[in-house]
Formats: sequence, structure tokens, C-alpha cells
Amino acid sequence: MTTFSHSDNFKLLPALLAKTLPKIDVATKNAKNDAFRGSKYANLTSVVDVAKGPLGEAGIAILQPISTTEDGSAVTVTTLLLHE
Repeated sequence: MTTFSHSDNFKLLPALLAKTLPKIDVATKNAKNDAFRGSKYANLTSVVDVAKGPLGEAGIAILQPISTTEDGSAVTVTTLLLHE
């Protein structure tokens, strides 16, 4: 498992997110979940596509490193928001 360190100062990122989130459009539901009555959902690409522009303008980057559990039985994705 990967560990990450972070700043103890979380004042800037919440303020940037508060200003940025209203600028992010609703992601298009472009995928079908056959396991749940064929319901539609927004896949990760659709979500990232609507978020990366407004987040980038605010100086926020998205990083999603992939790791596995020690025994290799599961894959995890951790979403990190980085700012200038």
C-alpha cells in the first residue's frame, strides 16, 4: 500500500474548491450498468472531462495513483487534489 504525506495547512484548498465546484458541470451519463437494471452512469472519463478545466483554472491538479494490496487481491485508486 502506498502512503502519502501532506501539508498540515488545509486553508487554501477548501477555499479554492468552494469557488471552483459551482463551475463544474454535471457529468454526462455515458455508460450503462448491466448489473443494475441497465441504469446509466457517468464513467470516470466523463467526470474528469467536466472537472479538469475548472480545477486547472484554479491551480488544482488531480492525481490518481494505482496500488495493490500486499497480497495482490485488490487494486486501489487514491484520488489526490494538489494545488499550487
